Amino acid sequence: NGILVISVPNRTSWIRRIQTFLFAVTSIFGCSYPAYLQYIKNKYQVKEFEEMLENGGFTLVKKKIVGFDLLPLIGKSRLIGTLYFFLAKKR
Repeated sequence: NGILVISVPNRTSWIRRIQTFLFAVTSIFGCSYPAYLQYIKNKYQVKEFEEMLENGGFTLVKKKIVGFDLLPLIGKSRLIGTLYFFLAKKR
């Protein structure tokens, strides 16, 4: 009966796609910006991760998308927000 709180990168985010492109281009020149992208191995669509939770024996309690701080009104859109937060409970 555990609780899981996890954040995962949003694959459908335009901001995330732009960041990935910038990272690829800047990596060619040895500066890798934004540097934290080197640690991201997986990106998910919301339905895909919800299925993973379900298949792993979890029940989704709440999900939230967080976005691009410079665009607070649209930053929480699934096409802009860069991270999903999930709260799930083990069945």
